[in-house]
Amino acid sequence: MGNTHQAQKSRLEADALQPEDTQIDMYEWGYGKERGPDTWWMFFPAGSGNLQSPINISPEEAEFSPEEVATYPLKVEYSSGEGSKIVWNTGYTLQIEVRARNGLY
Repeated sequence: MGNTHQAQKSRLEADALQPEDTQIDMYEWGYGKERGPDTWWMFFPAGSGNLQSPINISPEEAEFSPEEVATYPLKVEYSSGEGSKIVWNTGYTLQIEVRARNGLY
């Protein structure tokens, strides 16, 4: 148990020594000033070009077409055999949980 406790203590001490910017969740992004599209390139190297991720969707330029939604509905296809699939809208992305029939992931 001493080794586990020491490892946890060392991790906490190392975290305390990191600059404040690196203590935030590095996977967190948004559309605000500090974590918005203008800063994505710093946190996400793939976020600074035409094939960027996250995708910079400008709400003022986005158009909604009920006809296109009806014609091209979102489909989630995952052929892992039988089991349950649960989809959540996390506010950032769709999160899909796939469980096998025996309850294992």
